[in-house]
Amino acid sequence: MSRSGETFETKIDNMIMKRTPDSISILMDCLEAGLRKGEITANDIKDKEWAEPNIVGGSMRACLPACGFRIDRARPHIKAIAKKKNGRMLPVWVLEEPYKAEQVMAKLRRLTFDLIGTEEKGETQGRLF
Repeated sequence: MSRSGETFETKIDNMIMKRTPDSISILMDCLEAGLRKGEITANDIKDKEWAEPNIVGGSMRACLPACGFRIDRARPHIKAIAKKKNGRMLPVWVLEEPYKAEQVMAKLRRLTFDLIGTEEKGETQGRLF
């Protein structure tokens, strides 16, 4: 339980409810890369057109600490490779608690599957993320 008395599951549910589809897409990219490599930067996010200009950094700062990541302050920042970032320096996020990231990823996959629906039931809505 956190200091506010909410469980990890409730905290994650509340975090997800506040996110836009773009932010959820960014979070899924972060979790996949983090679980695969053990660390991530904004360079690991698929380069797309976003509705908001600062959504990648904002989503990472708002969501990653709850998902078991922390910024490694001992390491130097990495240069951004995206064309629009002009070589900005990015922090390295290290995955310290992989079980949290796995739980959030499973929850996001269930959410995405629920939104897409199943074809045999005729409940498809298209790919939202």
